[in-house]
Parts: sequence; C-alpha cells; structure tokens
Amino acid sequence: CDNQLRDQFTERLESMATDNCARWVLSVVRRDLGFDDSHVVTMPELCWWLVRNDLADALPESAARKALRLPKPVVPSVTRESDLVPSVPATSIIQDKAKKVLALKVDPESPESFMLRPKRRRWVNEKYTRWVKT
Repeated sequence: CDNQLRDQFTERLESMATDNCARWVLSVVRRDLGFDDSHVVTMPELCWWLVRNDLADALPESAARKALRLPKPVVPSVTRESDLVPSVPATSIIQDKAKKVLALKVDPESPESFMLRPKRRRWVNEKYTRWVKT
C-alpha cells in the first residue's frame, strides 16, 4: 500500500483521507440510528446523533447554522470596527439546547400512595402456587 501511494500528491492523499473519514462517520451514524446502508443521513439526524453521543461541540458553525435554520452571516467587503455586532455562535446554541434535554427521572413514590383508597395489589407466592398445582 505504501508503494502505491508513494508518488501521489499530498492534496490528493488528503482528499482521499477526508472522503474515507466522512464515509466512515456516516456509516457509524447509520448503524447507531438503526438505518441500512442505502439510507441518506439528513442534517437533523446527524445533529441528533452528535448530541446523543456528546459530540455537539464537533459540529461546524455552518452546519449548526443550517440545522437551526439561521441565516448565513453576511460579511461585507469593507467594515469598520464600530460596525461589528457580536452574536452568539450557532454551536453554543445547540450545546445549550442539548443541556436542556433531561434524563428520565423515576418518582420514588408511586401515584397509588397519594390515592385515598389505593388498589389492592395481588400477592403471588410462586412456591405455594407450585405446591397447590401438584
């Protein structure tokens, strides 16, 4: 393999490596989300996978803007420093939204305990039931 790629240009090798990496990431995303190889991964699916795997910070700014449906930033050719308006990066917005997703919390007390007359639960004794059936 080394001898086959020895005379290749660095730019071409870099593009091959980038393409292979992108294909591998998409195959992992498809596998984790339960899709087959023919499925085309959409931007919301990719964002969901990144958030689910705590990789939301790896999302590029342009992809985060597209996922949030924010307009493309307009960069004029000539600007003064006084014309610059600070804005919140789209990646930080996605990270903030991902933090708001809470894990399911189980209530230690069942709702039955707050009823006036809770339903009776049936008690089953496996040992006694086996003895009666024999």
